Amino acid sequence: MQFLGIAKGSLAEAETQLLLAERLSYLGRADARTLLLASSDINRMLVALSASLKRRTDG
Repeated sequence: MQFLGIAKGSLAEAETQLLLAERLSYLGRADARTLLLASSDINRMLVALSASLKRRTDG
């Protein structure tokens, strides 16, 4: 669970960097949106994995 929390924090940092890269024109809007959608999918996977592991340890 600790490592999943770290992964979620790292993902949030990466999202922030993507937003900055787009704002500073290092990254195009379409590429930024594609990567942010991918990060959203990854976040959902991390949340689901975390919930699954919590159910296993609580049950």
